[in-house]
Amino acid sequence: MDTAYDPEQAQLRQTRQRLQHVLHALEAGFWEWDVATDAVVLDERWAQIVGHQLSDFADLKGHAFIYLCHPEDHAESVRRTYDCLEGRTDHYACEMRMRHKDGHWVWVLDSGSVTERDAQGRPLKMIGARQDISARKEAQTELHRESERFIALAQVSNTGVWEWDQQRQYLWCSKEYFSMLGRDPQDYSTDGSPNLENTWLRLLHPDDLEAAKTRFARYLQAGAPGMYQSEFRMQHADGSWVWIWSRGSALRDAAGRASHIVMGTHINISALKEAQQRLYESRQQLQRISNNLPDAMVYQLDCGMDGSSRRMTYVSTGVERLHGLSVAQVLDDARLLYDQVQEPDRQRLQAREQACIAELREFRVEFRLRLPDGRQRWRLMVSSPHRGPDGHVRFDGIEIDITERKDQEQLIQQLNSELEQRVQERTAELSAALQELQQAQQELLQREKLAALGALVAGVAHELNTPIGNAVTVASTLGQTHKNFIALTQTGLTRSALAQYQQDMSEGGQIIERNLERAAQLIGSFKQLAVDQTSSQRRRFALRELCQEVALAMRPALRKTPITLEQQIAPELVLDSYPGPLGQVLMNLINNALLHAFAGRAEGRITLSAQPTEPGWLQLCVADDGMGIAPDHQKKVFDPFFTTKLGQGGSGLGLHICYTLVTGLLGGSITLESQPGQGSCLTLHLPLQAPLAPGGG
Repeated sequence: MDTAYDPEQAQLRQTRQRLQHVLHALEAGFWEWDVATDAVVLDERWAQIVGHQLSDFADLKGHAFIYLCHPEDHAESVRRTYDCLEGRTDHYACEMRMRHKDGHWVWVLDSGSVTERDAQGRPLKMIGARQDISARKEAQTELHRESERFIALAQVSNTGVWEWDQQRQYLWCSKEYFSMLGRDPQDYSTDGSPNLENTWLRLLHPDDLEAAKTRFARYLQAGAPGMYQSEFRMQHADGSWVWIWSRGSALRDAAGRASHIVMGTHINISALKEAQQRLYESRQQLQRISNNLPDAMVYQLDCGMDGSSRRMTYVSTGVERLHGLSVAQVLDDARLLYDQVQEPDRQRLQAREQACIAELREFRVEFRLRLPDGRQRWRLMVSSPHRGPDGHVRFDGIEIDITERKDQEQLIQQLNSELEQRVQERTAELSAALQELQQAQQELLQREKLAALGALVAGVAHELNTPIGNAVTVASTLGQTHKNFIALTQTGLTRSALAQYQQDMSEGGQIIERNLERAAQLIGSFKQLAVDQTSSQRRRFALRELCQEVALAMRPALRKTPITLEQQIAPELVLDSYPGPLGQVLMNLINNALLHAFAGRAEGRITLSAQPTEPGWLQLCVADDGMGIAPDHQKKVFDPFFTTKLGQGGSGLGLHICYTLVTGLLGGSITLESQPGQGSCLTLHLPLQAPLAPGGG
């Protein structure tokens, strides 16, 4: 092997190493394109930029780049590539978007050049690098958006932007600076030469010129501290005057030192100035109105920062009519008004003032006072406290003479006393009638409860018959087996007979135990359901368990029909409510469906379903696929004694009792949805925590 040192190869390796270091520092990917064969060589970084591994691009050809390049960028990339290949440019560079492996687009900067050509100048090889410039593009996009926002804000708000260069004595102004004055920016200097006189000073109102010029000059002479502010008028192109609020500050370097550049804005405040003038005129008009209010006075009371002082800052001339005091006297000493208020109304008025000051809430109080001439009068004082910019609490209010109203109220009170006596007598009669009605309603409700309990007893007998009967049968069989075993012990007991005896006794015991456990479970369920049905005790319970107990109690009635009862209740639904009344509601609704929904039907289905709705509430539905309810009956189904089966097992009280229990003790609501021929659905909207029953039960 020839191991002679080759300086050219060594130089080439060093060059390649330096190139690799540069590409690594730039986080750039390398690519090499054999133009003649269309073969492409890439490095790992090139593949990483588009989310791939280098192995994903094995045997890659140049034309494959078409599928990765964004359709909008492809034509420009091809054009620049051919410009470089055909020698029109020495270097190829193009910013484009490439499809990432996960589907989004990555901005890249591709650059390269032709490194080999044949004798005829045709390109043979092209080498280049690729950089991920997505972050830079996003920054440029964001900068562009911010610039557009600033421009849009200036345009929408009609804000003029200006920049003063102290060194060049040049004032640059945005087009909005001139447009708010109705002027064309093209009419003013833009070559950077001194233009303050033409662009600003010449347009100022004569009365504002010196003050505005002096204020800006002093700001600059003081080293441009803080914020420059000034208000002045500038002449519009139509000859009118525009009020301008000018604000600005100096640009500062990293050390916080002011530069020779001051940037600011011009805001058209003509509308504000007009509003201020209108406000002044309105205040004058309000003062004239308040001075002429009959039997009333308007005032403003300053209570200081802590609410301890009392000083009138404004009072209308109505004070002379209401208190017999002059405006000057009251403005000088507000205590003169308080001294007229009679006890105990004075203490109550002052206490109410302090409470309203502490909470800054509306002040409204009626009180009596005695005038200097000895007359006693009634007053109504209404005001709203607020804290001003100086921190003082102030009452803006009105005081009204309500003496005549009070006299009328006293007369009305006498008439009301007579009317109240008559109402009490009539109320007593109505209360007695209502009590009798409520007693009758309770008796009807108790009868329905006893009827439900009777159905429960029938269910107990029917359901317990099977497990207890099985246990008795097996016990009888085991007794006979034991007698046979005793006989074998006397005549000769074999091992197989003993094993068979043990197996029979074990299996029989297990059967008896399972049936008795089932009977115990049924008794427990029926016991709890019976307690709930005969009382209205409140407790926490799982809705699913309650529905299972109701289904168990209804099983005997269901077995006599071709109707099935299905449950779709999530086990996590737990209520703090009254299981007895809720169970009675469910049994009534199921019985109602059995009685009315399936006449003449060979089969049918009743479904219990529940799901949570808004926080703290659930929706419990009892639906059937029966014949539905006629539209003219749907508004009456919850009325007492309404039934379509009168004399056929329907009392007309079932749904009324359901409505009473759901909307009363259970604290919810019940609604009906039904279409003839498509079944019915009664929906209970119930709180997970029922309201307390009267008496705290």
